[in-house]
Amino acid sequence: MDEEEEDVEVGILFVSQRAIQHYNREYRGIDAPTDVLSFAMREGDTGKWEGKSSLLGDLVISLEKVYEEAPLFQRGPREQLLFVLIHGLLHLLGYDHESSRNEAARMKRRETQLLKKIL
Repeated sequence: MDEEEEDVEVGILFVSQRAIQHYNREYRGIDAPTDVLSFAMREGDTGKWEGKSSLLGDLVISLEKVYEEAPLFQRGPREQLLFVLIHGLLHLLGYDHESSRNEAARMKRRETQLLKKIL
């Protein structure tokens, strides 16, 4: 999927810090809270979706964690929430900052570009 595709759906679930820690432990094996988890519906060998569904995936966001992290990144809560949404959406689009330094830098650049556009 590229960023130019139109008419896609994303589910967003806001949960407590305790709930996101449970999901993080269950799905990633990391027993700690996080700000956002992305569950892509269009992953695969080719990275392209061959089906007809418009569902891109789901994001699970801990607002508690967003509020907690905002001052650490010198952002207000609104700006931090926008950043987390962008970060999660980029994961749904196939970006993966954990795969390599180059990919991490690419994702960071795109996050910054999109956040600037929105703000």
